[in-house]
Formats: sequence, C-alpha cells, structure tokens
Amino acid sequence: MKKTNSLKNIELNPRRWKSETRRLALWLGVSIIMLILLIFWFYDLRSSIIMNSPEPNNFPLLNISQIQSDLSIGVEEVKNDAQALKKINTSTQNLTPEEKLLEEQNKIKIDELRQKLEQLPDK
Repeated sequence: MKKTNSLKNIELNPRRWKSETRRLALWLGVSIIMLILLIFWFYDLRSSIIMNSPEPNNFPLLNISQIQSDLSIGVEEVKNDAQALKKINTSTQNLTPEEKLLEEQNKIKIDELRQKLEQLPDK
C-alpha cells in the first residue's frame, strides 16, 4: 500500500494535475500577481499624494496690496505696449510695386476729391 501524503508521490508536472488543482493554481497565481500590483499602485498613489500636498508653512497668507501692485504694473505694461503698437507705421509693409503704384494713385484721387469737396459752396 502506498502513502498518498508522502512528498515522493507529489506530481510536479502541472499537465498531469486534476483540472480542479490546475484551476486552483491558476486562480492563486493570478490573485498573487494582482495583489502585488495593487500594493505597488497604492504605494505609488500614497507617495504621489504626499509629494504633492502643500505644507502650510510654505505659502504665506495672501497679500492683497502685493496683488494690487502687481496688477497695476501689469496694466501699465499693457497700456505702454498698446501705445507702442499704435505708433507702428503701417506703410512699412512689404508692398509689391503694383501695390505701391495703386496706393499712390489712391492718394492722388483722394486729394482730388478733397479739393472738389472744398470748392463746393456751403449750404
């Protein structure tokens, strides 16, 4: 009579195992892998939350006067830039010779029309 519980009788080849034993080994292996992944995911999540949480001493209370002065400086810069944009001469564009000729002809026509308008009697 053979002992069924001895270590010599344990079959190490998974292909010869019963289907229930194979399912149990598969379920156990997948569960262990998923548990390891879950543990690492929680650890990474915990460390990222700890790294991203602000410390209360790092940020002083909001200084309204500093915010107002920064805002007024920004508004002044915008106004200065807007004035500089108005001063830019739009006639410095790269015009083709045909466009330059057309611009000169338009100026002459505008001057002629202005002279005719000035010659009209006021009503």
